[in-house]
Amino acid sequence: MRNARLFGIIFLIIGVSISWFYLSTLNEIGTTLRILAIGPFIVGASIGMIIVPGYTLTPDEWKIKEQRLKLIMSKTKTTYKAIWVGLGVAGIIMARSGVFNSFFI
Repeated sequence: MRNARLFGIIFLIIGVSISWFYLSTLNEIGTTLRILAIGPFIVGASIGMIIVPGYTLTPDEWKIKEQRLKLIMSKTKTTYKAIWVGLGVAGIIMARSGVFNSFFI
């Protein structure tokens, strides 16, 4: 498994949790914290990381815990990063249009 795919799965779980809280408070109360809008972005970007995983760390690079994500981000091609960001923005657009409401609530 490529390392970015692993981070994508972890971020997907985090993003779904944040998105669920974001959309449930938005529908129940009618307002929410703006910082929670990052949830749909994380969901979209993590799906991009699963589809286009990017750079794979060597076993020696994997041993350095503090540098894992930094190495993946620095050695991944720019086009892959653009796909991750593009899908993240698509996640925000879909969340704002109400597409995710049936999934989370």
